[in-house]
Amino acid sequence: MIDREWADRFLSTAEFFARAKARLALNTPEALTDPNVIPRLDDDDADPELIAAIAAMRPIRTAAVLVPIIGRAEPAVLFTQRTAHLSDHAGEISFPGGKIETADISPAAAALREAEEEVSLDRRLVDAPRSPP
Repeated sequence: MIDREWADRFLSTAEFFARAKARLALNTPEALTDPNVIPRLDDDDADPELIAAIAAMRPIRTAAVLVPIIGRAEPAVLFTQRTAHLSDHAGEISFPGGKIETADISPAAAALREAEEEVSLDRRLVDAPRSPP
């Protein structure tokens, strides 16, 4: 049985998708296009030396993932499991996605392409937030 206090915090499927569309954007992070950008410290506990070391690593392998939320009476998230024979991240549970290729026009396009390759998700079925003009 669900505690009444917690039950009031749950969103309906329609409310969830409305909030997601209102709050999510497909903006390309500045660090993907400008190699001189150093990640901002949003966490007071982050080690500035570690952040600087990570930012100095080049070349950066850019990747994009899709977080597929399936619209049902109770929304579900789609995960994939990487195959056991891979050299990197073998057997891990992940979101569909992967390396951003030069032919991809954006990280969102890369995520959609990868999802189509990995789980046969037709990009025409994806209802995603729109990038600002």
